[in-house]
Amino acid sequence: MLTPLPDGSYKQLMFSYNFSSDELERLRQKLPVDPKGKVHIYDIGNTTIVNKGCIYAEETIWHECSEGIHDRQNLNDWGNCKAAVPPKVYTISYWSCGSEGTGGGGDGTGSGGDNGGGTGGSTGCEAEAFENPTDPTSGNGPCGGGVITEPNVGVNESQCFKIKKKFRNPRFVEKYDKINKPEIFDLDHETGAFERYPPKENNLPSGFVDVENYPGTTNMDLPVDKSGIVGLMHSHNNEDSTGNHPVKIFSPTDIRTFINHLMPQANSYTGSYTNAYSVVTTSNGNYMLQYNNNSWPGSVSRDTKAIWQTWYENQYNRLTIDELMNPSIVEKIFTQFIKEIVNIDGLEIYKITSSSASKLEYNGKNNPVISTPCP
Repeated sequence: MLTPLPDGSYKQLMFSYNFSSDELERLRQKLPVDPKGKVHIYDIGNTTIVNKGCIYAEETIWHECSEGIHDRQNLNDWGNCKAAVPPKVYTISYWSCGSEGTGGGGDGTGSGGDNGGGTGGSTGCEAEAFENPTDPTSGNGPCGGGVITEPNVGVNESQCFKIKKKFRNPRFVEKYDKINKPEIFDLDHETGAFERYPPKENNLPSGFVDVENYPGTTNMDLPVDKSGIVGLMHSHNNEDSTGNHPVKIFSPTDIRTFINHLMPQANSYTGSYTNAYSVVTTSNGNYMLQYNNNSWPGSVSRDTKAIWQTWYENQYNRLTIDELMNPSIVEKIFTQFIKEIVNIDGLEIYKITSSSASKLEYNGKNNPVISTPCP
């Protein structure tokens, strides 16, 4: 953290936060965490501080949203805030001396107001640090000088956050809802949509394009030109034109398409393989494939896909109709398939609804699938 000094130079401070893994995950999902008692402040510049009995202290400042609904009393509901100015939590560092030089770590509150302003702290003067950050050692206490900061946990968004972000996009929701209906599942062919990004230099948002197969067909093809296609959603039907019952989860072809086409395009057009996704909707539940690794695992060959297909069909073809209709059985076979047969580090499957998501993981032959809900 660089904070300005009167002579135009900057004081260099380092803020270290002692957060748990759960708290770090909340921060990655843009959810609030109370930093009280978890902040350590270090002076890493060349400034020599001679004040005896003084330490850097911190004060936590809470700003409620502009509608006055969300504040420090309802942290778990901040993700549902629709106010123009959302609630915020900040840390103000200041130089604490004398009787106050024992650790600080206080709290303040503030109102977001109609325009997103706010007055922090019980005395109101802590808000000065928002508008006029100063040398923290220039005065004693938050009203005598200070600088604000927030924890930086990196730019990577968690997969749970990405799922929630998609369902906040009305264009995504429109296409998802369109293929998540009983009448769609009763068709004899797949239908869906894909998301395509324009070249980066165009600085335009992505668009969604509907795709539908001919009646009686079981596979849904992407266009020949796959440039910019980072996401795909499609339906799996209750019964095909020959009376067979498709498996109500991703197929080996779906996984190969995700790895060979969607992931490379996501990296080229959005800067990360982790932005690729594939959705399948079924009458027994909906699922999303995501990838949580920085490197591409390489293209899946036809021979590898054939090995996948053989194992997949052997497992699912032995099930009765009732077992094929049981999501727990279908999910257990598929998570085993992902872990033991596909075996690509970072490939993940989530069971999703428009308001929730849970990561599914294989946990051995004699155990149920591990379902970890997204926060």
